[in-house]
Amino acid sequence: GLDLREVNLHQLTKGVLDALREMADKKKVQLKNSVPEDLTLRADSQRLFQALNNLVENGIKYGGECVCISAGETDGELDLCVTDDGPGIPAEVCDRIFERFFRVDKARSREMGGTGLGLSIVKHITQLHGGTARVESQLGEGASFHLTFPTAGVEAT
Repeated sequence: GLDLREVNLHQLTKGVLDALREMADKKKVQLKNSVPEDLTLRADSQRLFQALNNLVENGIKYGGECVCISAGETDGELDLCVTDDGPGIPAEVCDRIFERFFRVDKARSREMGGTGLGLSIVKHITQLHGGTARVESQLGEGASFHLTFPTAGVEAT
């Protein structure tokens, strides 16, 4: 089950970025936390940390020069967004990118290592919280991964 409590998303994001700072520095990638400091979500912080960690790590590996996490609330939903300015993702794979073991670029993934499970885990964690995961991207224009959660939070099951 989920260990649900009020999570300060700015603090959580800061933790994720701190954990990946060394990897980012090696690849000369700038990490940016644009999450409002007072934004909270009723969530399982360890799982949410893992989801964001997977997204930021991908952004560092496959992205460009900057990975940014932002968040905002609209109409009873909270949107957490991880954006990179990398090569982008072809439109035809955007729908499939969260499938288990799906790879955009098989040769490059082999070189980078990893299991191909990162994004399916992100989707799974988001769905456990009653949310949805999607990606918006155009080739050459980076990618934005959106995790959208009901702000009412999940009822403990």
